[in-house]
Amino acid sequence: MWPWEHLVFGYLLFSGAAHLVGGRAPGDRAAVVLAVATQLPDLIDKPLGWVVGVLPAGRSLGHSLLFFAALFLAAWAVERWLGARLARGALVVGYLSHLVGDVVYPVVLGKDLSAGFLLWPLVPAESGGVTGVVLHVSDLWTAYAAYLLSTAGGLALLLELSFLVAGFVVWLADGAPGIPRPSVAG
Repeated sequence: MWPWEHLVFGYLLFSGAAHLVGGRAPGDRAAVVLAVATQLPDLIDKPLGWVVGVLPAGRSLGHSLLFFAALFLAAWAVERWLGARLARGALVVGYLSHLVGDVVYPVVLGKDLSAGFLLWPLVPAESGGVTGVVLHVSDLWTAYAAYLLSTAGGLALLLELSFLVAGFVVWLADGAPGIPRPSVAG
């Protein structure tokens, strides 16, 4: 999934959960935590795997459920220590939606199911080697553009645009949480 797809997927799930469980739209803090959490696995793995080379691949440490469990426990401990809620639910939904998206999205596009990275380092990651972010993203964009030019890709693009618009509409209906609003001086 592309970053904006992770963001929309996570937001739609979180907004739905917030309305079902709490009867209201996500708050500003939760929306910001969610936005970061939907990107966090890639923000950890891509630079450390593709640029620095300290991780074996762009899906390893940050995409591991073992790492997520440690992150969740750390967030819980920080909340207990500070005595404040830090939108842990948004962290959970955002992070796990990223992992679900990385497993399900390729299958939707007709590729084989690949979920071994969720158990890294117990399941070794496929080594991609250090390529640099620019070169790797360029290769991904080239493959994506070729796919979009196919018949199936054209249909996928329409579905993708519908998905993105739906996410934007839901976010607006929720009051655009996470965007600072000017205060009214009185």
